[in-house]
Amino acid sequence: MTSGAKTILGLLAVGAAGVAVGMLLAPQKGSDTRSSIKDTISDLSDKISDFISEGKEKLADASEEIRTHANSAKKEVKAGIENTKQALS
Repeated sequence: MTSGAKTILGLLAVGAAGVAVGMLLAPQKGSDTRSSIKDTISDLSDKISDFISEGKEKLADASEEIRTHANSAKKEVKAGIENTKQALS
């Protein structure tokens, strides 16, 4: 399991623990508690979705940058090979 997956699972566990503690300590009616839990889970879900979206964007940017550098290096190697061939001819 990657560290990113562990982080997400950790966030989920902490969120669930927070909801559970809040339920036990909150002097509210059951319907209010359920509504509060629903809102908390919805907020947590939104945060996780945002986290994943940002990660995907960063990964796409890094991938494009790596591709650009790889293509540049490839061109330089080809040019070096051609220069060496010409020098040896």
